[in-house]
Amino acid sequence: MMGGKLEHKKEEVAVEVEIEKPAWMLGNPKTFTKEQIKEIKEFDAKLKVIKEDKEKKQRAHEFEMRKLKNDIQDLMNGFDASLLELFDQRLQVDDFKSKYETAVAEDKTMDRNFKKEFSDCGDMITVLYRHYRKRKPQVTKIYAKGAPKQSPRLSISERRKSVTGRAKGPSRNSVRYSLSLGRPLIQTDPFNERPEEIDADVWNRLLSARSRKILKEDEIKTMTEVMTRMNDFMNRLISQDDLNRKKIERALRTLAEFREKREKKRRNLAFFLHIKQGLVEIELNPLAGDYVDAVLLPRTLIEEFNEVILREAKLKVKILVGMKDFKKGIYEIQWDIERLQMLEKILIEKIRYIQLLRNTKALQMLIKNGEDMTSATENSMLESRLEHMKDLHHKRVQEKKVHLEQLQSKIKLLQTKNLKSQEHASVLYQRYVFEARLCQKSMGHETNDAALREKERGIVAKRKLRDIVKEQVQTIALLEKDCEKARNRSFPILPS
Repeated sequence: MMGGKLEHKKEEVAVEVEIEKPAWMLGNPKTFTKEQIKEIKEFDAKLKVIKEDKEKKQRAHEFEMRKLKNDIQDLMNGFDASLLELFDQRLQVDDFKSKYETAVAEDKTMDRNFKKEFSDCGDMITVLYRHYRKRKPQVTKIYAKGAPKQSPRLSISERRKSVTGRAKGPSRNSVRYSLSLGRPLIQTDPFNERPEEIDADVWNRLLSARSRKILKEDEIKTMTEVMTRMNDFMNRLISQDDLNRKKIERALRTLAEFREKREKKRRNLAFFLHIKQGLVEIELNPLAGDYVDAVLLPRTLIEEFNEVILREAKLKVKILVGMKDFKKGIYEIQWDIERLQMLEKILIEKIRYIQLLRNTKALQMLIKNGEDMTSATENSMLESRLEHMKDLHHKRVQEKKVHLEQLQSKIKLLQTKNLKSQEHASVLYQRYVFEARLCQKSMGHETNDAALREKERGIVAKRKLRDIVKEQVQTIALLEKDCEKARNRSFPILPS
């Protein structure tokens, strides 16, 4: 565990940490004390040691990287060699399959051509065919020299060997062994008892055809055995491939889980915050959330994530705009259809009206002459009347404008008078207040009746002033109403 060590050395841990130079070391060296110079030397020596450790670690990493690259290259080369060998075996297997199919087809053609070859024998052909199909119960086979005696099946240890080709066993040569099985070299078939009813010439022809058939059958039998061995080997390879695929899937799942855990650990790092004195004891306001599940992420990652979100959002907005435009086109087409349907209804109504229209003499004269004289005179009278009405309307508008200008001038005069009266009233009120105070001070010996009479006069004066102001406000409101009526008359509202 951990490279044969239970814990890391302090120096190894220190290599990963960058030592910061204290601030007092950046000052003037001439003002340093002996202790400070000693600390500077120790700091420089420590930096030197850390630098050497970093260089050693870097060289070790480079050496390990080169070693891993060489191992990967060896694996690739071994895989390529294994792939080429499997391709050669595939070609051999395909060639053997084609030969096997050809041999089976030839055997069937020999069976079919037997009656054609012995068609001149007449009724004896059934006897000849029975002798043609007769076989010895046992056939001895002599295999070629150098054939391997071991079984072509793979052992468990051989199937677990690597693809690199460093430990090649009989699994590589099992197919070749199956292809190199010996064929029968000598046939021991003393079939020489010729029946009396068969001629010697026909019998010799039968023997030669039968020997060819027996050789072809032995060849097919040998190929069939090879094919069965090859199929068994193929089934073992398929089962082994399935096992390897399952192992690879498990390894990939384990790798994905490891990467996910590593990414979580890499993001959920613990870091130290340098807090000034006093910030620890400060009472902060309660936050909206306790941020227990908060994770510190780099700014670039958040910006990239935001860019992805914006891109996806823009794409979605673009799709929605396209859908809106498409629906808009559909609505426009529907509106056009409805408009055309309404026009169709209107035209149908017009056609029906024309069809139901009574054909009077006036209508016939109008259709014949193209113009109705009575309507022409009426149109001329209406046009002259319209022009006369326009002139009258223009004159009335001019008169109303003059009246409106007069009213506006009167309003301005009244407003100025009101302002002057208000100013005069304010001056009188100030004078009254001043005189009242003087009277109260100079004539303090007068009775309360005189003071009350003076107060009553002031109240009456104020009431009169208020009445005057109200009358003037009412007159201004009436004048504004007259102006509004004159303006409405000058600009008539036409019926919609």
